[in-house]
This record gives sequence, structure tokens and C-alpha cells, in this order.
Amino acid sequence: MSREKIVKKLYAKKKAFKEFILENKALSTYWIFLTGIMLYQHSLGWNWDFLVYLMNGEYIFHGGTFMEWLRPPLAPVMMGLLQFIFSRTVSGYIFILLTSGFFLYTAKRFSEAQDLDLTVFLTLVSGPAFIALSTREGTEMLALAFALLFLADLERTRSGLWLGFSILTRWTQAVMIPLMVLQKKYDKVLKTGLIFTLAFIPWMVYSLIITGDPLASPISFISLNIILRTTTTPLQPIHFLVISFPAAFILALAIKASIREKIVSIARQEKMSWALMYIAGAYTVIYFISGITHLRYLYPLVLPVAFFGTRIWESVQHEKLIYVFMAINLLGGLFMATDTGFESPRPYEEAAEDIECMAESDSWAPLNYAGLKAESPVDSNVTRERIREGWRVLDFTGNLVNSSELTHGELIRDMGSYKVYGIPGRCAEPMKVDGTRIDEYNIAKGTEFTETGFMLDYLGLR
Repeated sequence: MSREKIVKKLYAKKKAFKEFILENKALSTYWIFLTGIMLYQHSLGWNWDFLVYLMNGEYIFHGGTFMEWLRPPLAPVMMGLLQFIFSRTVSGYIFILLTSGFFLYTAKRFSEAQDLDLTVFLTLVSGPAFIALSTREGTEMLALAFALLFLADLERTRSGLWLGFSILTRWTQAVMIPLMVLQKKYDKVLKTGLIFTLAFIPWMVYSLIITGDPLASPISFISLNIILRTTTTPLQPIHFLVISFPAAFILALAIKASIREKIVSIARQEKMSWALMYIAGAYTVIYFISGITHLRYLYPLVLPVAFFGTRIWESVQHEKLIYVFMAINLLGGLFMATDTGFESPRPYEEAAEDIECMAESDSWAPLNYAGLKAESPVDSNVTRERIREGWRVLDFTGNLVNSSELTHGELIRDMGSYKVYGIPGRCAEPMKVDGTRIDEYNIAKGTEFTETGFMLDYLGLR
């Protein structure tokens, strides 16, 4: 493409963007405030997962020293690319801003493809829980944006690329793979599947080069969250109402026979309705079988409830009610977004300034972000050996190290928010923190599995 054509294309896009803003002033203003809440939320402190994605991006492109292989790569790659221009901290804010704009674009694409009222759809999809959870950990909104593109282009083979990107943002998006069969034609499904597969090749090659196993990331994720998961939390049915508000209010009108008949008609006639009912069912199952029943695991449910809510909106006959919902979303979103327990960076930064030895800690991620190389705990035997080798153990919860008898070390310093254990005079040299979940398993069990080898052994296939 010539330079002149590129300039004309960019000018056309700029003009279209300006026209969109002028034609959708209320929606644009609403989305600016919504994005502002997410940026403000990010300024309140440190979030564990978001820090890890920033450090993973730094590791991939900039010689960083920390990597958690169980994380999907797309968000870190985006954050790492931004770090060529901005600092690591600023890159986090730019990532949120770009993700919010990208979601607006994909929602527009999906709405046009399904003949939905964009203002209504975006308002119903972006409830208080959506605002609070979209970029808190860093990946929910981005994964859903690619899912919207996948669904908008479901009849086209390029949808495989968007589905691949969605899964490379959050591994649990893999539940959408069966939706490719809705294309019906065998050759189209095959081509879509091929494009979908190609999306994973760069990451698999990178993983093979660095770890020796092309499946290091997804198998590490499965190992931690399914096979080796030891903690559980109780089910909270209220989560379904929280995540689906305000669309749930519209769907509740199904008590009226006319609305109920309209929902049934939509479900019978539209292919997309079947796809979205499947998505709702799949994520409900994930929530119920997951050991950790966190509200964010239901995040994708905002899409099906907003879709059906928008479809029956015309039956409500209250045009200005949508502006009431916008106000409720922003106020409720601000409350939820600022009540999420972000951590103060101060104790981690102080520890990084004070300690020069290799460390183990139950707060290993924020310590690494602050500059102190710290591994995660494995078991008491490994902790004991590490202390003998000169490691420092930083205990933030009070559960990692209980006494000097357990560690064969001593309490060196009590900092109030954490305690430092070790052997004075011994100081292990800091090193990279880039082992996989199975590397930790091997240390604890004395085995030598690769990620794939561990999975094959677990399944009894070797």
C-alpha cells in the first residue's frame, strides 16, 4: 500500500471516529467516565496479577528477571511493547486506556453485526461489576473484547484468529472453541481451526526455546488451578446477580407473558442466541466446579445477559431509563472499584532497599516488582534448605515461618507488616525468578518432569 493510500485511510478513520463521537455524545461521555474510574482504580495501589503481567512483558522484551509461565502471553506482550516507549508503571495506565478503547470498538462491531442498539448494549454490559473487574487484574476486558470480535465475525474464517487471541489473553476462554461448529460448512470450520491454531505458534515456539516445552504456560495453569489446587472457597449465588446487573433487571421483566414470549422467540430464531446461551452455561459450570469461586470467574456472563437484555429493550418503553442505568453503573462501579483491597507498595519497596540476598516469600510477586528477587514457597523442607544456603525468608502472613526451630534460622528483623528470617553472615546471590509451576513441583518431590511429561504422567499415559 502506497504512502498516499495509507494517509487517506488514516484520514478516513479519523473522520469516522469524529463522526461517531458527535453522533453518540452521551455514550462517549459515559465511556470516558467509565475509563477514568478504571484508571483511578489502578492508581490506588498494587494488584498482584497486574504486576505479574507487567513483569512478564518486561521479561519477554527487556531482559527482565521475573516470569510466571502459567500466565497467558497476550496482555504481557502488549505491556512489554508499550515499555519500549513508556516506563513500566506508565505502561500499565496506557494498557488500560487502550484496552478500554478497543473494547468500545469491538462492542460497536458486535452491535452492528447483530443489529443491536449500541448505547443500550454497552450500558447493559458495563454494570458496576464490569467496571470494577475489567482491568483490575488486567485481562478480563481484553479477553472479552476479542470474544466479541470472534462472535461478530463468526461466519468468517478470520474469527479463528480472534478466538485464539481471546484464549491467549485468558486460558478459560477455551470453552468457546466448540462455537466454531456453528459455521456448519466443514471446509470453513477447518480453515477457521487452522487460523486459530496458527495464532498459538509464536508463543509455543518461544516457550520451547526458553523452557524446553512448548506447552509450559497452559499446563502450568492447569496444574495450579486444577490438579494441584489445595484451597477452596464457598459458592456465593449472589455473584450471578451482581455480575449481571443492570441487564438482570430487564431480563426480570420475563414475568410478563409478552416479554417471555419474545425471549423464547429470540432463542429459537437467532444462531447467536444459542452461542451466548452456551457461553453462559459454560462459565456457570466453571464457576461451580472451580475451587476458588471468585466473582471475576463469572465476568463473561455480562455478554449474554446484555445481549438478551438489549433484544427485549424495545418492549420496556422507557427511553430515558438507559441514562439512569448509566448513572447507576458509574456510581456503583466507582464504589466497587475502590473497595477491592489494593496493596500499598511501601513495605515491598522498603524490603527491596534493605535486603540484598536471594529471598523466599509468600508475597513474591510484589517483592519482585519492587526489585527484590524472591521465589514462592514450596514446602518447609525447601525453606529450611534455602535458609542454610543464605536465603532470606520474608513472612508477610505469619504462616510461612513459625519458629526458628522449623527453619534452622533465626528472626533477623521484625518489620511489623512482615518478618525476616535467615542466618546472619550468610547471603545467597540473587538470581532470576523464572521457573515454571512444574519446576516447583520437581523441587518438592525430587522429580524431573517437563510440563508435558507431568501431564502425561498424571493422565497415566507414560
